[in-house]
Amino acid sequence: MQNIDDDNEGVAKCIMCGKPLAQLEKVKYRDWWAHAECAQKGLEKQVDQFNRTPFILGSA
Repeated sequence: MQNIDDDNEGVAKCIMCGKPLAQLEKVKYRDWWAHAECAQKGLEKQVDQFNRTPFILGSA
């Protein structure tokens, strides 16, 4: 009989890096499953690239 841990087929994979997800390290990121570390990197990248110019002009 084959061990379930050795069989990665059918296991959820991270949307960011594509590696299999363990039960305790998965989080929802934009309605997809991802590693907590990958989701955090994605959020940091999104915040760093956010353009605040339209909001500054709109508040003036």
